[in-house]
Order: sequence, then C-alpha cells, then structure tokens
Amino acid sequence: MAKSLFLSLELMYLLKWLIKHDKSRLRVLINHALKHGLGRQLHEYAVAPQRQPRNTDEMLNDTFLELLNFMESALMEGLENQKYDDKLYGKLSHALSHMNIDGVDEQTISESLNQAQHELKHVEQHAHRSASGADTKRVLTRKMLKNWKPTKDEPIN
Repeated sequence: MAKSLFLSLELMYLLKWLIKHDKSRLRVLINHALKHGLGRQLHEYAVAPQRQPRNTDEMLNDTFLELLNFMESALMEGLENQKYDDKLYGKLSHALSHMNIDGVDEQTISESLNQAQHELKHVEQHAHRSASGADTKRVLTRKMLKNWKPTKDEPIN
C-alpha cells in the first residue's frame, strides 16, 4: 500500500464540479450499480464478513487509484477534444465573419454553426485531413441556407 496519490488540478476541479452540478446523475449511477450487482455483493459481505478479501485496505487503495486514473484519462481526452472543437469553431467563426448575415437571426446562425461543426468534424475524421477554409465556408453556407427561413417583410435580392 505504498502507492502515492497525486491528483491533478484539473481532476480536483472535475470532482468539485461533479459534486456541485451533477449530484443527481451521480446518484443515478450509484443506484444503477446497486441494482446491477453491487447491492447483492454488499449484502453478501454484510451477511458473511469472513468472505471479504483479506487485503481490503490494499484493494480499496488500488480501486480508488484505478477510478482516479480512469477519470484523469477521460478528462484529458475530453480536453483534447475540446481543443480540437475550439480550433474548428475558430475556422467556422472566421468563415462567418466573411459572410453577409445581416438578415439572419441568432438562432439560425447558432444552429448552422453547430451543424457545420458536426459535419466538418465527421469529414475530417473520415478523410484524415483538416478542413480547408473553402470547405469550411462551403459547408457553413450550405447549412445557413438550409436553416434560414426569411420572413415576408424581408426584401428579395
């Protein structure tokens, strides 16, 4: 049990955020575990304590470290995806800044940006290349035209 415990700042913030903002989903996860085997296992240990593993301290330490390592790696993976999404969103924002969107409402713009980001991400993953500026503008323009619903009061050019 000489393993040391080291928590990254990001992991501490994640744990704090989960407790503050997602208690209900944590409860659902715990209840799910209890219904799918954990409850029975805990009951067996309560009824027959001699069946408990002899090295529970070591098992607890190993299990806790395994959970924290999993959370840390999932968090780092999520942060990498976030950086990728931010880069792609930056490309889309640049393309949007070169478009005339005077008659387009915020909801249409937001929806189009999200759809274009999703499509470009899918294309980049399958083509194994980064979307060019022309690709980005083309996809965003297509999404904007698809989502735009002009009102009758708007002049037609």
